[in-house]
Amino acid sequence: MIDQKIGGILTTCTETTEAVTTLKRLKESENQLKFAIDAAELGTWDYNPHSHIFTANDRLKNWFGLDDEIEMDLSLAIQTIIPEDQSRVKSAIDDALKGVNGGKYSINYTIENIKTKERKIVLVLGRAWFDEENKPYRFNGTMHDVSEKFLAEKDRVKLHAIIENSNDLVSLAIPENIIEYLNKAGYKLLGNKLRSDLTIIDCIYKDDRKIALSLLSELEKNGSFSTEIRFQNALNNEAVWMKWNAFTINDPDTNEIVGIATICTNIQQQRERELVFKNKKEQLQLALDVAEMAMWEIDSELESATGDKRLREWFGFSEHGNFNLNSGLDQVSKSHRDKVKYALEQCLDFNHGLLDMEFPIENPYTGLRRIVRAKGKTWFDGQNKPVRMIGVMQDITQIVKARTELENFSKELKKQVEERTKQLQRTNTALQDSVKKLETANAELESFAYISSHDLQEPLRKIQMYTSLISERGEAELTERGQKYFEKINVSASRMRTLIDDLLAFSRTEVDATQFVETDLNKSLQQS
Repeated sequence: MIDQKIGGILTTCTETTEAVTTLKRLKESENQLKFAIDAAELGTWDYNPHSHIFTANDRLKNWFGLDDEIEMDLSLAIQTIIPEDQSRVKSAIDDALKGVNGGKYSINYTIENIKTKERKIVLVLGRAWFDEENKPYRFNGTMHDVSEKFLAEKDRVKLHAIIENSNDLVSLAIPENIIEYLNKAGYKLLGNKLRSDLTIIDCIYKDDRKIALSLLSELEKNGSFSTEIRFQNALNNEAVWMKWNAFTINDPDTNEIVGIATICTNIQQQRERELVFKNKKEQLQLALDVAEMAMWEIDSELESATGDKRLREWFGFSEHGNFNLNSGLDQVSKSHRDKVKYALEQCLDFNHGLLDMEFPIENPYTGLRRIVRAKGKTWFDGQNKPVRMIGVMQDITQIVKARTELENFSKELKKQVEERTKQLQRTNTALQDSVKKLETANAELESFAYISSHDLQEPLRKIQMYTSLISERGEAELTERGQKYFEKINVSASRMRTLIDDLLAFSRTEVDATQFVETDLNKSLQQS
């Protein structure tokens, strides 16, 4: 064996600076990637198509509700996908592994935690890698929880649909008041087409623009306002009353105003109804003033009441606010208080519902007493439950006084009529007695006249008989004077006969048929 001695040292050096630098950079990139993944809260996954092994980072396995195993079968990962999405996901994976779209993989679906059943909507991005034979050897990517974003987008779509189909005008404007968005209702109400220079003021009725400018100038300070104002329809230039609600939209970080939102409700019909109601109310108040009536309203619990100025004056209440019903009942006369309370309770019954009664009241401060008539009606809801009671009250003091006086006068008049009737009855009785006596006297007179005329006719017949005999046999023996006297005896006997016949005829007459005729008194004198 040859004795070996070290004769020298051979040193070989290889340049590794670039490799070390590259390794450091690779490590830094890996750290940056890990930081980015953590910052973005991403889940990462890697699938080996040959071994069917699926690996994922801790975040992804936590979403799945799986144990911290390093590797798992792909089917286990598929089971975390909700059933209605599984077939769609499998089909997308198959397409990526077949090289469709360059092996790129992008899909949204919902996963469910196996343990907690919590669901997440995820956006999965990945890519399949292929060897020289175009066979997939790796399939990896990221999974991002987009639940909040997805739901927010879904809510945004819903909100947009609600705004577009709303009957209210909705608009968005930049701080310079130029409108950037106007919904369908806005176009319809205003008749405007959205143009690049259309401002909020352009939509306001010309007579109200000064008010609108003042409100908008204060909007930055106040943040919002709500008012009733007239907008203008651009097609017919007619004013449309709107409930204008406006508020600023601020940047959440800087609080800088980035826009102005407007929501307007068409209150044109409401304003018209209010105008009609106002006119009706004024007419009603005028009628109440003319009739000197007061208005009142009572709640369904018979606790709180209110009334107009006239009613408060009658009861001695303050001019404003509600008053306790019991306080009002205290002003009612004690003799009627319970009756009034009972009538109000009955009025709350659906089968009654109406009030109409008279009672006296007294102002506790002035001592002035009034007799009032209260008429009211209870309003009921769909279940026949009382909602409120409203009515009117009239001062009928003078009416009651006049009515009382009339009743007293009627009683006195009735008494006088009864007395006069009794007196008339007595007079009538006396008259009937007189009539009977007169009838008796007339009968007796008639009998007397008949008898008298009959008795008088007997001697008269003899006088006429003997004068007739003298006239026939001895008239020539009479002197001229004797003949004259004899003629007068004949004439007087004839007149006596006529008088007796007339007296007998008159006594037999029942009805006074006396007729007055003109008579020549000279002839009567000559005959006498």
